[in-house]
Amino acid sequence: MYRYYIPHELKIGDISHLADNDSSVALKKGIKIEDIVEVETYTSVFQCVVTDISGKSIEIEVLEKIEDRKIAKQGGSLTIVQSISSEKKFGLFLEKIVEIGVTKIIPIVSEYTLEDEKDFSKNTGLWKKIIKDATDQSRNPYPPTLEEISTLSAIDNKIVESRIRIALSTEDVETKSLHQILANQDVKGSNIVVAIGPESGWSTKDLDVLKKMDFQFVRLEGNILRTETTALVISSIIKFVRGEV
Repeated sequence: MYRYYIPHELKIGDISHLADNDSSVALKKGIKIEDIVEVETYTSVFQCVVTDISGKSIEIEVLEKIEDRKIAKQGGSLTIVQSISSEKKFGLFLEKIVEIGVTKIIPIVSEYTLEDEKDFSKNTGLWKKIIKDATDQSRNPYPPTLEEISTLSAIDNKIVESRIRIALSTEDVETKSLHQILANQDVKGSNIVVAIGPESGWSTKDLDVLKKMDFQFVRLEGNILRTETTALVISSIIKFVRGEV
């Protein structure tokens, strides 16, 4: 049976409504009043009955709990430090990185950042909406925290507990492979932070700041990735190594 999704907790007897996208799916399937459906929340699966259909809105009543969802326990955190980019690019980055599942996102301004900090901050409402929508779509029980925009040099107090610190780099700096950095580390239990610069890369000053904060530099072999794509690749690799995918 297809499971619909409601992004808040339910209990027996509650009246709620399917999300718009799920309602569209249900209507295409020919759903009718008094049909029995399964609805999933962050933590549980419920059996529900359709009590009303009005236009594209489908009302349901919770009849009983079927089971609790098996939610993987969180290990160490995964923080992404991402240089800000255009509204379109940063929005795409946010949507996909939330779906992958990270703990915290810290947008930064570095020396070669091209986007205006004030323009970026005006979109705070948009960023929060993207995170909420992506959290609901991916059924992520642990939505990430979006920190306020910061300079690169000011992030140190935001990553105090991150023991493994990785910066992606294409500059002329000593680098290691990701495998070398993660080998013999408690990757699953350690807090990890990954820093990704703007399309123009890190400046010499940026590199010095990262070195002082004990970041190790990684150069991804093969194709050069866009700044909004790099975080998706590196996060996916880390989650794979942790056994989370």
